[in-house]
Amino acid sequence: MSEIYNAKPIRPDSADSVGGEDVVRNGANERIEETDSMAPPSMRVLAETMIAQYRDAYERARESMDEAVSMFEVTIERGGEGAVALNRKAIDIAQDNLNSSFDLAKQLAGADSLNTVMELNVAFMRKQFETLTAQAQEVRDLTTQVTNSTAAPAKAHVNHSIQALNKTNH
Repeated sequence: MSEIYNAKPIRPDSADSVGGEDVVRNGANERIEETDSMAPPSMRVLAETMIAQYRDAYERARESMDEAVSMFEVTIERGGEGAVALNRKAIDIAQDNLNSSFDLAKQLAGADSLNTVMELNVAFMRKQFETLTAQAQEVRDLTTQVTNSTAAPAKAHVNHSIQALNKTNH
């Protein structure tokens, strides 16, 4: 065992000028093989086991990171789609309300008495209240759909991660 610690390091300046780094690499490979042959088999098995475990852990971490990145991409994409849908809904609602107000203005322009103006206003307010209530419900429903759609990838990723942890712990 003390032979390993007393081994001379291979220096790049010891490379042959003709072969360059190949001589250093070959010398390093020879030194590693020489050191491997001096190590007891149990140590070699332990080192190989540790390397295999490190590779396995690295692969799991890389796969987990890839899944997380994919989840974020889908979440952002769905969030963007949801924002577009909400913006379109807001524009549609504004257009409907503007059209209703314009229709009221045309009706008021044709009114022949104050009593007719009051009746038109009361009817418009009742209709607008019902319309605004329905529009608020539509926006609430759409917001719920967008939220669920946007959160679904993150929720699935968390559930998958928990299941994977449970499998490795059992």
